[in-house]
Amino acid sequence: MIKKNKDNKKKRNDVKFYFILFLILITGIILVYSSYAWFSSSLNVQIYGFNVHVDHDSDLAISLDGQDWKQTINISKDSLINNLTSTYPNHTNRWSEYMSTVSTIGLLNNDYKFGVFSNDRPFNRNGYMSGNDYIYTRLVDESEPNLKSTYFAFDIFIRNNTNSPYSDNLFITNEKNLFVPETEDDEYILNALRFGMVYVGTASKNATLNEIQNMNCVSTNCKQFIYEPSTTHTDGAIQMLKKRGIEMKNDSVIPTYAVYKEGDKINLWSGVYGSKVDFDNNYFAYQNTITNLDNPIFELPSGISKYRIYIWVEGEDVDVIKTSSPGYRLIFGIDFEKDTAGYR
Repeated sequence: MIKKNKDNKKKRNDVKFYFILFLILITGIILVYSSYAWFSSSLNVQIYGFNVHVDHDSDLAISLDGQDWKQTINISKDSLINNLTSTYPNHTNRWSEYMSTVSTIGLLNNDYKFGVFSNDRPFNRNGYMSGNDYIYTRLVDESEPNLKSTYFAFDIFIRNNTNSPYSDNLFITNEKNLFVPETEDDEYILNALRFGMVYVGTASKNATLNEIQNMNCVSTNCKQFIYEPSTTHTDGAIQMLKKRGIEMKNDSVIPTYAVYKEGDKINLWSGVYGSKVDFDNNYFAYQNTITNLDNPIFELPSGISKYRIYIWVEGEDVDVIKTSSPGYRLIFGIDFEKDTAGYR
């Protein structure tokens, strides 16, 4: 009898254990498919083809260290990080095998680097989560090179071989092919991708390598732009926002309010335009983007100009709604060209 009671108790405990386990599993599934992608640690975006090119006929040359000049550079982990150890020892480039969500409005201070913020407590496959509607924002440290970043950031140098006292105009000529998805399914991620660029300054063609590499916003007047490659919206995002009281059509523009400050337990919906949660300007600010590259991106003086490039998945974009995905694969390439405004 005692043994039978023990067996019955064990069965009840087993049933209770598996019932609780089942509830945890179901809850986890609900969170995965109803959460905003800021919680994601598995929204993997891979850039598997990567190059930067300048027009052969425009008297331009490009470099990753300010001394080795070419017309085309294939960007890789080695060319961006490892091979610059001796030629550009104080670079702070970042390489990403798989990008996931971060947020930025761009330049924050006199540094020439974007202020990029991550979510310190993302949802992951082990079920750890910060809270259904909260993020814990942390400023990413860009003081050292990084081979395992969640976004791309790197310096480039463009040499403009003119003797004109007036600037030319710098263009990006391949807007439609800047990001090329591997498959139609991969086009989803275009809705939340961003490409940013900072003009740091221009040194003379006779400047020392130290002067060229160490240009910064303290000694120059930095300028920036953020390019948003797609303003269309997924059906999932439209339905998600409808539940939040936001009526959004596929061709409507929903501004992005990105993170610009560190903080704990910030309601992510307080940074979404038109949501039922009061807007929180203590942590979110308007991300000023351009949606086409028809116009010149910067003036291009004679000499050697320094720029910094950023590529990331914007966590506060309303089209980032998945917390888990099989991954997205893209080819990325920039074609630079100039006009001859300096001779007019």
